[in-house]
Amino acid sequence: MNKNAAAGYRMHHCQCHHQPSPLTKGLEEEIYTGDKQGTVHGLSGALCDRFPGHYDTEPDARNVEYRSAVHRCYAALASDILERRHRLRRDLASLGNYTLVPGATLSLADPDIFMISRPDNAYYQWIRDRYGSRVVTASVHINVGISDVPTLLRVWRTARLDAWMFLALSAASPFLGGQTTGLHSSRWQRFPQTPKLIPWLPDHQTFRRWVSDRLADGQMQSHRHLWTAVRPNGPASPGVLDRIELRICDHIWEPQLLLAITAFFEALVLEIMVDDREPPGDEQQRQQWCSANETAAATHSLDAQAYDWRSGRMASARTIIAQRLESLCPLARTHGFAPYLEPLEQTLDKGSTGQQWLALHHRGLAIADILGHYSAIMVEREQLLAQLIAQGAQSPCAKQCKA
Repeated sequence: MNKNAAAGYRMHHCQCHHQPSPLTKGLEEEIYTGDKQGTVHGLSGALCDRFPGHYDTEPDARNVEYRSAVHRCYAALASDILERRHRLRRDLASLGNYTLVPGATLSLADPDIFMISRPDNAYYQWIRDRYGSRVVTASVHINVGISDVPTLLRVWRTARLDAWMFLALSAASPFLGGQTTGLHSSRWQRFPQTPKLIPWLPDHQTFRRWVSDRLADGQMQSHRHLWTAVRPNGPASPGVLDRIELRICDHIWEPQLLLAITAFFEALVLEIMVDDREPPGDEQQRQQWCSANETAAATHSLDAQAYDWRSGRMASARTIIAQRLESLCPLARTHGFAPYLEPLEQTLDKGSTGQQWLALHHRGLAIADILGHYSAIMVEREQLLAQLIAQGAQSPCAKQCKA
């Protein structure tokens, strides 16, 4: 494998994005901890005990969660997430020869084992007993702030139909238990989406009542037990809502791609905010579109055939996403963050991480070698982005979006 070819693309300085974009953004990363050979180790409990306040445990000890602060500026968001990854690696090194492992499923580990992080935590016990290792995945949740609740819920209703695009771009879990799975995102097909059917709720009162009913009938254990591709969220959900949370993405190891997907989501949210039209179709049709497109994206990522609800036609994921990017780029340019979309062009060209890893595996590379190599490449990409930020090039872009 050509390390330089795998490591990067040209990056130019771009000055059009120095202004903060209109919406706040925050990231929640769930990431595996392990060794440099790609094997995950259960370290989250030790990390949280030794470094309180910096990390959160997940039910299984092999992944850990941390959150960025909320930012409008992409450069500040990038600096924040890079600093948190750097701190985590430093803290892992204090526990032994450990690092961060890319991917969104247990690529090498036995997929049937559950390694509970807090054995005395009753909720973690319930998760383990109900779902088992299906929840032991790694992802990134992208939060975009929307203060007006009716607008937030309208964005949610439309974004549900578009969430599959972000899975197609971020798919990074083709392996499980040392084997290929036939999927580009094994995570999304394994993860227990809950509740199974979520209606297109028309207003805040209906949303609050629906959540209360799901808590009462046991489908949800808490207000946060709304495990779906995208959801409204807030400091006291369902009563107080202030952000839209995209949850469908696999963990995005490449920091510039993470920023690009965040920018793509913000641009989509901005477009929906100014367009008050509801999506077409009745509820059953919308459910079918979401289910079919998400399954297709999990299976084939950017090679998927998907239903484009805007045109009413089936098309390739690459074609649909490229068209959406073209239509959203003027809006992103108006608000100063268009350069951050640039890495998506390369992803559309080269394929998702899942596609790239499968191509390497089909050429004979072992899964452990792929994971170990990309663990090192992740560090290099983060260092490169940090250098660009320090130089004042807050966005690594190869060219401006097309007019």
